[in-house]
Amino acid sequence: MRERSGRRRRGRRPPGPAPRRAAHRAEVVKPMVAPSARGRGLGRRLLEAAERYAAEAGATLLLLDTETGSAADRLYASAGWTGYGVVPDHTAEPGGALRDCTFFYKRIG
Repeated sequence: MRERSGRRRRGRRPPGPAPRRAAHRAEVVKPMVAPSARGRGLGRRLLEAAERYAAEAGATLLLLDTETGSAADRLYASAGWTGYGVVPDHTAEPGGALRDCTFFYKRIG
């Protein structure tokens, strides 16, 4: 931000919305299929639709995470997503049991 003298004030950014530095990146957040509907390809179709939508919106890199060893973990790997890390004891179930979480990325568009 500049003072009236034209000098830039330190530690302040110009007024207005913050610049979006990661417009190329999007996160797929918890796509879920009811247990009674699993095994019919719905999860894969949801994932494909999310990828298409993100590509149309200009994203080139997608991120997501899921419980390590779950059906979703296997789905993402089989759909071309790359696992890049596991965080131990990331999530607590309602009963208190801790579960590891695998993080994935996929380049699209």
